[in-house]
Amino acid sequence: MGLQAANMVNSLNSGTFLLQLRGGLKKVVLTAYGWDDLKLGHDFHQTKQGLRFTISESVRREVLARLLKLNHERYAEEVAQGLHDKHKGVGRKPKIRPSATQPGLFKETDKG
Repeated sequence: MGLQAANMVNSLNSGTFLLQLRGGLKKVVLTAYGWDDLKLGHDFHQTKQGLRFTISESVRREVLARLLKLNHERYAEEVAQGLHDKHKGVGRKPKIRPSATQPGLFKETDKG
């Protein structure tokens, strides 16, 4: 770890430190998802926003496809748990209607 830290400090002057750090973070995220099989292809790539240091276009599309699949899987799990039952109004606050037995906020005063 010491040599790696020293190399990072030395690369501060070359301007690559932040790019290396960002690439390392992306690898940690991939590991957390269990997607270690992806080779990110970090480099300068042409994007809609111009030339950017990012992952390759083919990997970007693969990541998006996997995230979409994961989203569908989690939604299906939530539906199975009844978390998206439209008839129950899950996630909505119930409307509170004052009843005749429920006292109001302010006491009514006698007018007479």
